[in-house]
Amino acid sequence: MEPIRLVIADDHTFYREGIRTILHMVAGIEVIGEAATGEEVIAQALEKQPDVILMDIKMPGLNGIEATRQILSRRPQAKILVVTMFEDDNSVFAAMRAGARGYLVKDADKEELVRAIQAIYRDEAIFSPAGVFGGLDPRLVLEGRRAEMLIAFWLVCMLYSSVLGNSG
Repeated sequence: MEPIRLVIADDHTFYREGIRTILHMVAGIEVIGEAATGEEVIAQALEKQPDVILMDIKMPGLNGIEATRQILSRRPQAKILVVTMFEDDNSVFAAMRAGARGYLVKDADKEELVRAIQAIYRDEAIFSPAGVFGGLDPRLVLEGRRAEMLIAFWLVCMLYSSVLGNSG
């Protein structure tokens, strides 16, 4: 089996180096590139065509949400896992609307990160913040149509909530 080819996009060098070091020890995952800005990750995605992209939200220049949109508009088969410090529903909602297949907070441990990468690679959806989907299991992993239906339902609920002036 071919390894999962991965690009890490985060503006903190120390974090990128740490993730690269952790993933170097994991069989079946190969880090093929790194980016510190949204513009850099777009270039890496188009040039190296990774299987999975780990995407931070807040980066200099183009943020991770807009970079996700642009990557998926040019390479729809790209699989993007947002890995960030932001746990609020608005950040999760923005990542999902942009087309990310998953959302993981940076305090996740090695096993959660590897599991999330593998899930995204298998076309599953994974969301880790505790408040996502009204308190369902924070390690939620869904496959195929069930994932799409739950995401669509959650997006409708968020839209309805914002129309009514609630925070979610």
